[in-house]
Amino acid sequence: MPLEQPQSIRTIFFDAGFTLLYPHPSTPEICQRICQQLDLHIHLDALQERMVEADDFFFRQSRQERHLWASEEAINAFWLDYYMNFLRPFVEEHDEPRLYQLARRITQEFEQHTSWQIFPDVLPTLEVLKARKYTLGIISDWGISLGRILHEHHLNRYFDHMLVSALTRHAKPSPALYERAFLHSRRSRCTLGWHHTYPVRSPPAPAREQRRLYLDPLTHRSPGTAGDILIYVGT
Repeated sequence: MPLEQPQSIRTIFFDAGFTLLYPHPSTPEICQRICQQLDLHIHLDALQERMVEADDFFFRQSRQERHLWASEEAINAFWLDYYMNFLRPFVEEHDEPRLYQLARRITQEFEQHTSWQIFPDVLPTLEVLKARKYTLGIISDWGISLGRILHEHHLNRYFDHMLVSALTRHAKPSPALYERAFLHSRRSRCTLGWHHTYPVRSPPAPAREQRRLYLDPLTHRSPGTAGDILIYVGT
């Protein structure tokens, strides 16, 4: 479905995970490496098979605790539970202290920029958008480590605004988060309206590695204007 008045688009906000960045080399491989460093040796195939259950755990917990991404403490607790659940079949006698040690170390590893890679089409896209004078930003359900990750990948230079859930204390799909996006894009005097979500692309891949890009047009109009559109690209 085409957007009305596409020439009026001024601001574009991106999600970070699986839109700009993806785990590198992969979540199972990172977990395997950390486990090996802590003397737990697991075959990669076994970890890859566990990703189905891990995805179920992720989405189940996210639905039950809709606001968990709005707190750094809750985010850290979630990832500890996530990786403890992920590794539990591989730890003898369900040794909880051992599971906690492994999960904590993996969680810390994912706070490092070396565990994340930029999608190949991201930099060319951002270069074109900046050259065309669009205002760019990030809206992401992430912990405070995202700022450092973006900095180390030299991505922060492209973005005028960054709204991270752990810092704003609002998580998607909270209207307050998107209203703040309008404030940051200096359009706070306009009336906020929602449009439907349009899928841009969603290539076939395992759930955890699947990249999803959506457009969430936020349309507002003010007296004397034809209407401006703020685009959100992400999930």
